[in-house]
Amino acid sequence: MSWPEALPPYALVALLVVLPGTLLSVALGLRGLARWASVVPLSVAGFSVSAVIFGFAGVPWNPLTASAAFVVAAVVLWLVLWPSRRRRTG
Repeated sequence: MSWPEALPPYALVALLVVLPGTLLSVALGLRGLARWASVVPLSVAGFSVSAVIFGFAGVPWNPLTASAAFVVAAVVLWLVLWPSRRRRTG
């Protein structure tokens, strides 16, 4: 396999590792370097935790359920941290 043939799968993997962590970092209210430094660890942690929880619950772990887990986690984080953001900015 040559590099031009390998680039699309690598780009897809990079996208799959960056997007979920970005969603969580935005929900956490991180900014700047803290946001970009935490994107990959948040993605890996989210994938790991969701796989373990879904395994215990007997739910098949697939892209749809993993995506749903990230969306639910982001919404929960945003709702939990929302009162502190209102106090800080207002």
